[in-house]
Amino acid sequence: MSDKFTLVRAPLITDPDGSTNGEYEKCSYAFFPGCCLCANEPEIAAKVYDSLLFQNPDTAIFMECCENADEIREKWSALGKPEMILCCTECEEFFAGSLADIPTVSLYDKFLEYEISGGCNSVDYCLHESVKGSDSPDFAGCSVAALAKDMGADLHKYEEGSPFPYLVCDISVRNDLKESGHDAAHILELMFGMGASNTHLIHEHDHDDGVGSNSDGDESQTGGASPDDSECDGNCAACAGCSDKPHPPQALPTDAQKASNRLELKDVLLALYWNEL
Repeated sequence: MSDKFTLVRAPLITDPDGSTNGEYEKCSYAFFPGCCLCANEPEIAAKVYDSLLFQNPDTAIFMECCENADEIREKWSALGKPEMILCCTECEEFFAGSLADIPTVSLYDKFLEYEISGGCNSVDYCLHESVKGSDSPDFAGCSVAALAKDMGADLHKYEEGSPFPYLVCDISVRNDLKESGHDAAHILELMFGMGASNTHLIHEHDHDDGVGSNSDGDESQTGGASPDDSECDGNCAACAGCSDKPHPPQALPTDAQKASNRLELKDVLLALYWNEL
């Protein structure tokens, strides 16, 4: 990642009256979103940081790519050697191998600790094998599964070619699945809003005991639905009472769009949290 995309900074100290008094000299935590989340879903990255700041106002932002271990260690030390909050397995593997002296914690473990949850989501998902703990009985100890279940999602064990969208915790895995023709959603999309590439999973429509209205206002039977099928959560692909085809997914961001997203995220964070326009 180029320096122009990098943002490693302690948050401002906010007094009770709302005024700011410099930046924290020592931070307890630092959010390390990773370049993939920032490039593909910058809005989600900003929402995650806001949630972490609400819990601990001395949480730094550490927008940096896993390329230079010595540089990361130097910047981490300058922040007061905070615990790094990671949100993808690739970053976890990098820190475990090249930066083992730096304490880390999973974002999803912290969300469980803070009891942070998303809205209601009753869609069925297949927990992808890349998610840590997905191979345990009933997903025991899997924080991603626990967060999804807390929102009401029904989870199924991993199977290749699953009829359900895959649930992942790595943006790169989500993108790989989409590029190979599979539906996939990131756990943070469930919690903070579906990304643009997942709009095909949701289809707004009305059901009235299995009978819908066409564009002319005439009522027509939708797929032979029974009264039990009349309630639809918006996921037409899994709705027995819906005859509409799911919308095709929007294209994933291009390299140029990813670069623009990272720059925009940096500007937004500087404006929101450091009053730098």
